[in-house]
Amino acid sequence: MSTRGENYHNLSSHQVLTNPILLRIIFQNCLFSGKHLRLVCQLWNNVLLSLPESKLYLCREPVEHGRTENYHYDDSPNFQLLCLTMESRLARSIVFNEDIHIQRNVPNSYVPLTATASKFIHFCDKFSKHIERIRIAPVRNLEIFPNQEYVLFSTLSRCCPNLKSIYLNLETFEKHCSLGSKRSTSPQFLGCQPLHRPNLTNITVMCDPYVKNPCALTQLLVSSAPNLANLFLSCNNFPALDTCKSLQSLEIYCHNGIARTLVNFVQLEMMLSHVAPNLVSLSFTRPECSDDFSDNFCYSTGISSLKKNSFKIPRMPNLVEFRNELIDVFPCGESLEDISAMRMPSLKKLTFHNSHVEERDKCVDDLLANVVTRKDYFSWEGIGVTNLKTSEIRNPKYISMLKTPFPHLTKLVVDSDRLKFEETMQACASLGLVQLKLSIQHADKLSDLIRIFANNSTTLFRSLKILKLSCPMCCVETMDDLNADGLARLKQILIIMATIPVVKVSHINFSEKTKRRIQLWRNIENIPVFCDGETLKVKKTSAIRK
Repeated sequence: MSTRGENYHNLSSHQVLTNPILLRIIFQNCLFSGKHLRLVCQLWNNVLLSLPESKLYLCREPVEHGRTENYHYDDSPNFQLLCLTMESRLARSIVFNEDIHIQRNVPNSYVPLTATASKFIHFCDKFSKHIERIRIAPVRNLEIFPNQEYVLFSTLSRCCPNLKSIYLNLETFEKHCSLGSKRSTSPQFLGCQPLHRPNLTNITVMCDPYVKNPCALTQLLVSSAPNLANLFLSCNNFPALDTCKSLQSLEIYCHNGIARTLVNFVQLEMMLSHVAPNLVSLSFTRPECSDDFSDNFCYSTGISSLKKNSFKIPRMPNLVEFRNELIDVFPCGESLEDISAMRMPSLKKLTFHNSHVEERDKCVDDLLANVVTRKDYFSWEGIGVTNLKTSEIRNPKYISMLKTPFPHLTKLVVDSDRLKFEETMQACASLGLVQLKLSIQHADKLSDLIRIFANNSTTLFRSLKILKLSCPMCCVETMDDLNADGLARLKQILIIMATIPVVKVSHINFSEKTKRRIQLWRNIENIPVFCDGETLKVKKTSAIRK
């Protein structure tokens, strides 16, 4: 027989799982498969299909090429039947990722439409009013169908009036393509006029990095979206944005292999000038894994190279976030004057990195040397940069001086395999930070790590709410050398760390003895410490806090 508590629990669970409002909140934040959730019952299906951001996609993608648990996968023989029987609301988001090889020696104008192109046209026509998001990205950087840009625009000109988001990967080049060559623009675009898609707020267009002229399709799409809010472009795909009065976020992605000498800075400056008054977020990004990045990239050799480039970012009074992961390619001045508070008075989040890490490349240090002595350089009428993220710093003294140009700094993220742990912790201790995330060389021994924490705990832990420490892949992890006295000191440090809401220290090679002792402290002495593999986590509790 169930107890009263069990009955109450079952009743509460039933009320939650049958409440459409609560289900919407749960579905929007859970990681469960949308495909599986909708099969539970009719109510769950209706709630799932009514979410603002769809968790279900109709995907044309072979199973072996990727995950399909969130996709309603259709096979080719049953495509027509699927379109006849499928519920219209399932067509809100569609993905075409098919891997189709195209004969490249045949001119595009003479290649007939492939089955994929025909299905795309048919599907957009069938579910025209329901489609809100389109993603087209070949899995091997090959064209999904010939003349794909023209086919896409011709289809969109007659279908999908409620389109909200479009992602296009038009990269069709192979690695053997020479830099500087140009992909021909389809002459069929010459007579095309922009569409009117007032709901289209998100556009992503990835195209060949060696194209020197803006992609015609990109220009037509941008001009068709009067309420465009977010735009993601490949480098050198720089359309005119004079019609984008509502643009909030612009990200320019610099593809592997593109050299600085090939960047069309004139078109870039013109494009930025169109959106400078209203832009809130501007980013210059690069691939996270840049193994091939160094093959053809033109690197700088310090700040002297920045003087040779006349590129200048226009004044942006409303810019809140600026991210530049290629500071030596898209410079912001010898002293970052292009993004100082005088020109970016609303700036709060700043990220800058080099395009590549080399011993001879000290671009970040050179920039900081020109900045750290300028009082309130990134502060304007009580507003200033609070979040700073950078990398490749060699000299920790520049970290200790950051409060001079950044008086409002509360969050610092540094990634550098050149910095030593003890010097860096000492430099950070005096900044009065709320959040600190470091990816630097750890101390070689755990006893040294504890000593460094103890020496800086009074100032470092006073204001911190989040502390995350990790070690770059190229660095050696910390080895456990603790004896009985060392374990006692570790316990005291963990008690102090427990006053911080979030602490995470990675890449420590704990011995089995230390792991057992940490587990004992957690179970018996209620110290909220967890040892997960090579990661130490401390979670604050109210008892320890008091």
